[in-house]
Amino acid sequence: VCSSDLFSLSGSGTLPCLSVVSPNSRNSNGSVPLDFGKVLAGKKKILPVSLRNDGLVETTCIFDRLLDKDMEEHAGFHSAVINSSATLSPGEEKVIDIIFKPTKPGDVTQTIQLNVLHNAFEATALSLTGTGYERDITLLNLTDDDKQALTLPELNLLSPSTNGSETTENFSHKSFVIQNTSDNQIRFDWAKHDNFSFT
Repeated sequence: VCSSDLFSLSGSGTLPCLSVVSPNSRNSNGSVPLDFGKVLAGKKKILPVSLRNDGLVETTCIFDRLLDKDMEEHAGFHSAVINSSATLSPGEEKVIDIIFKPTKPGDVTQTIQLNVLHNAFEATALSLTGTGYERDITLLNLTDDDKQALTLPELNLLSPSTNGSETTENFSHKSFVIQNTSDNQIRFDWAKHDNFSFT
């Protein structure tokens, strides 16, 4: 007497995957835009990109720099992950920094392709844009060098300071550096102002 057993087998497969958490905006072609705006030549601006493994298996992401035929090799964009890879465990989130440090004036664009190992369907492009610019005079050691802003401490104008029997005016001061970044000698005058003076 022969007997037979019937087994029903089922299963589901999964592929490694990766998502860009931030920035969360997308261009019309599906790429992730990173606009660095205007950056002074020789200075740098850093924008973070947050990645997350939303899958069930370990994910390895490969970061490839895509170059246009007329583009310089580096074009002012840098990152420690370019032309390398990173591995994320399920649920792990990783932040990478993209740096824009232009060497000359002009608009710059570049693409970084994020390819997931063993999943040809999972690919994301980072679309990088920025503008380098130059100026004859650069102000350094400001409160905010990026915005070229100098902020002075607040003064209480109603309570002048006293030194013994003498009353002195309230004032505050800040030091900063003026750098001539041109090839020519530059002369200029500080405009007179009721509340500010320069020495």
